[in-house]
Amino acid sequence: MQKDIYRTGRICYIIEETANYLISLLITGAYLAKLTLSLGFSDGLTALLSSFVNLGCVFQLFGIAVFKGGSVKRKVTLFYTINELLFVLLYLTPFINVPHGIRTAIFVVALLGGYFLLNMATAARTNWFMQLVANEKRGSFTAFKEAVSLVSGMVFVFLLGSLVDYFDAMGNETASMIFCGGIIFFLTVVHTLSLICAKEKETEPAPRVSFFKSTKDVFSDKTIIYIIGQGVLWACCSAFSVPFFGVYQVKELHFSMTYIGLLSIFGAISRVLASVFLGRYADKNSFSKMLRICYFIVGASFLATAFTTPKNGHVMFLIHNILYSAAMGGINSAQFNLVFDLVPPEKRRNVLCVKDTICGLFGFLATLLATPLLAVLQSAEISLFGVHIYAQQVLSFISFLGAAFLVLYVSKLIQKTAVITSE
Repeated sequence: MQKDIYRTGRICYIIEETANYLISLLITGAYLAKLTLSLGFSDGLTALLSSFVNLGCVFQLFGIAVFKGGSVKRKVTLFYTINELLFVLLYLTPFINVPHGIRTAIFVVALLGGYFLLNMATAARTNWFMQLVANEKRGSFTAFKEAVSLVSGMVFVFLLGSLVDYFDAMGNETASMIFCGGIIFFLTVVHTLSLICAKEKETEPAPRVSFFKSTKDVFSDKTIIYIIGQGVLWACCSAFSVPFFGVYQVKELHFSMTYIGLLSIFGAISRVLASVFLGRYADKNSFSKMLRICYFIVGASFLATAFTTPKNGHVMFLIHNILYSAAMGGINSAQFNLVFDLVPPEKRRNVLCVKDTICGLFGFLATLLATPLLAVLQSAEISLFGVHIYAQQVLSFISFLGAAFLVLYVSKLIQKTAVITSE
């Protein structure tokens, strides 16, 4: 039997993806807020930085200009190492003895600079590693990789959160900051070594093509437009309601932080189990068929939230969370696996760059559009059959309609295209 020379590379992919995910947990959400609070940032500046972080995928477009063909390993390794060292700098910034304005500038430049480099290299890294996976095993492999990251993340957040709370309870916030920075540095070393040790599949050198021609080629293919179209629709569908569920849980539904933590655990378990099943289903059938199932499930989750009120919130939002997490176990995988199914190898990297850029931008715009609508709905005091209707219920119902349309979109366009391509 021929030796599988890329087995080590696939193991490295699982390790580097897990390390990358754990680092992201330390520079987003509550940990980012904790950092900005220690630096005396206003809530407005923190929110603005979070918005730019969510828009980071727009930077992927620059990857087309940087990665023009041939080997990508050296550049990807360099970009990721520098970006993660910049993230280490975030936790050192509070201790730099300079005026507040300069310290703020250092933090902002390190955060945005890190995300700029990370996103530029993301598509090239994904294309590099997914070439090491056999086509008939991509679903199962992606599911296993995600399961390892999610389970590791659950344990990591619990242990790290306990240690940070311990340091803070002692009044030693400095120690917790240095500890978190040290964890990112350790994960950076692990991540860099996983990139260095992974093999890169040999391919024919690609001809040098200008940025504008590469981008134009992406939009000249009807199949690619269909793939990008469903990605944009999904980005808008989720971004129109999901970003507002956090406040809804705390303010209107009155969930405790303990219950919110339990929701996260149930969601992670649901996602792991679903991703394993959906990955095997995709390998046996297709990612387009799997995606249709996922959009049906996520539609059901939005419908559950549309009927969620303070009286039934603990049950209905739990149902939403389990269904949404299960659907995401397949949607994220399908978003890039569809590209590997239906796009020629020489175009995949550029398609991933363009697709993620456009989807990120439209998702951000959808949230911007939903924000004033939320305010209008909240001030309108809507009721139906004597029952008060909350703004998030309306937004969720709109997302349900979007998911229902996506089921039809995938059935009529993506699946038919997949059948024609396979023939």
